[in-house]
Amino acid sequence: MPTLCAYANCRNRAPRSLFCSAHKTCMPSNPANNANMCTHLAQRRPITKNMCQHCYMKMFPQDPLTFQLTYKSAFVATTKFVQNRFDGFVANDHTSSLSLILNGITLLICMNKTVIQQIKTPTQMQTKTQYIYFGTGKYWNTVQQKYVNPMLYTRLYDLESEINKCIEFILMGEIHDLIYLFDSAPEAKLEAINFSK
Repeated sequence: MPTLCAYANCRNRAPRSLFCSAHKTCMPSNPANNANMCTHLAQRRPITKNMCQHCYMKMFPQDPLTFQLTYKSAFVATTKFVQNRFDGFVANDHTSSLSLILNGITLLICMNKTVIQQIKTPTQMQTKTQYIYFGTGKYWNTVQQKYVNPMLYTRLYDLESEINKCIEFILMGEIHDLIYLFDSAPEAKLEAINFSK
């Protein structure tokens, strides 16, 4: 479920912030303008818009960068971000995955490559499950023709939009193929999987 606007009695979606576009004036102003509110001059960092880490996390608690700064593991940061933005996701630490059940269809977000390789077995294919692989490491960017490794907080917005698309598909009763986000070579991985017993 998408996160709703934090303004009282507002039922609009808040896609990337605490408030929807109608109530964005209620949101704290631009972080670049708030740099003068931070009095910790020696601890200011460019990544946190010239604020210290503590002040940035207090001022913007739902920002993806705050989740990355708070939780050291990529799995935990992604889990907390998804659970903050959507209701009902359950984390499985052993398989590094998150799951949500809607209309009898499971939406499964995997961050472990070995789990993805085991998905295509015939018993797994019969279940009604929509899979998303979310890579947290280095991947091959076909546009730039090189390996890139952007910060996790820049990837979380793409994960959020993909989850929203999958929820809409699931509510319509559709299931799509395995979705790869930030993976180096999904075609090579699919060919390497043994589909026979």
